[in-house]
Amino acid sequence: METFKYSFFSKIIYRYSNIPVTLLALYVFLLSFLFLFDNLWFVLPLTLSGAVIITVNKVFFHGYRFFPFEIKVDNKKMICTDFYNSKKKIVIPFVDVDKIEGGFFSGKPTKPIYIYANNTKTIGITPHIKNQNKLLTIILSKVNKSVYNTALSQIGLHNKK
Repeated sequence: METFKYSFFSKIIYRYSNIPVTLLALYVFLLSFLFLFDNLWFVLPLTLSGAVIITVNKVFFHGYRFFPFEIKVDNKKMICTDFYNSKKKIVIPFVDVDKIEGGFFSGKPTKPIYIYANNTKTIGITPHIKNQNKLLTIILSKVNKSVYNTALSQIGLHNKK
């Protein structure tokens, strides 16, 4: 069984970067709200800081649900553990994988790759995981041929020889 993890620095950034950003944006939001009564121009920083708070926390909670920090892979399954701040464990047999999309499969290599299984389980893998290419090679070699062909056709390698 092979284990794939994120670096300590990446883990810290993904888990805790929303806290200082949210606190700073909340500070600007509250100050803008207080000064809004003196000058209507403060509606702009009020709106922008509110949008930052919503966006940063939306991204955080999306990651909280879908991104494990440790993935163990063997010949039959993936075991995903160490989600943000939870003890959740997701086991995905390779025969259950329905679709792989995102990331370089969609032409955007800096975006996360999502793996869907039985339309009930979804995990995400960001490009910052150590040995991402090796992990994806193992996953692609173990999934059904139709999923493999669909994933490769998304990047245009399916019909090339």
